Amino acid sequence: MHRESLASSFVNDNLEAGFKFAPIIEDKVNPANNKYFLIYKGSPATDITRFDGTVKAAGAYLTDVQLAANNITAEFNGSADAKTSAKFTFSNLSSPYVIFVKAEMVDKTTDSPFFNKLSTTGNTVEMGIENFKDRLYRVVKADVDETVLKKEYDGSVKEENGYIKWNLSYRPYKTYADNNETKIQIEDKL
Repeated sequence: MHRESLASSFVNDNLEAGFKFAPIIEDKVNPANNKYFLIYKGSPATDITRFDGTVKAAGAYLTDVQLAANNITAEFNGSADAKTSAKFTFSNLSSPYVIFVKAEMVDKTTDSPFFNKLSTTGNTVEMGIENFKDRLYRVVKADVDETVLKKEYDGSVKEENGYIKWNLSYRPYKTYADNNETKIQIEDKL
């Protein structure tokens, strides 16, 4: 089978408000070396003739030299410490690739709208070929679980002698920024 490369394909990834791209690989000594994305060569995980085909990452992620050799570029927009959109361009797309990115909340304080809540957020992904009108748009939803303490009634357990079962979930690790002197108290009132 003969494959021709496509001219300048792209993937745009836009995060919802309140989120930013975070480094997947972080260089604390020299933040300029942080890796905000990893791109892998891909191999088909489903029949390649399907319109909804799945691709899985194969091997190690491409180095900066390999990205340049394959004419793959990435451009992030937003402020230096709050990158909120990314454009990946494949100048001569001739094989499948997999892109990994990581997002995190901008506000990690107790004032965050996500603090101590289970919420859903999404990001919009657009894929296309330059100079063609047709685009593929998808909004990918993800759960954001920042609950610190959760209490739920367990209805699967039969009530006996007036007792019921509650499940208490507590994540004792710090999920918000503070001065490390915050005292935590758990109080349960019926």
